[in-house]
Amino acid sequence: MAEKARVLLGLGEDSTLSISEIACGDPACGGAETVVLIMRPGRRTEAAKILKPLATVTDAELREALSVFGESPKV
Repeated sequence: MAEKARVLLGLGEDSTLSISEIACGDPACGGAETVVLIMRPGRRTEAAKILKPLATVTDAELREALSVFGESPKV
């Protein structure tokens, strides 16, 4: 999933990407949510949340969550 996210965001080698699953208190996320952190040089860290466990996130959901960070190629 991390490689797909890197491609969707057009991240270079100088950027860091972290995808993790954390406990979620919102009943809509079923106890866990997926958080994508994007760390690019010279920019503040950006975050996208998907209100479901990491193992259940689809490519389409990942693409939608990351779409707020700019245009991306289709993967």
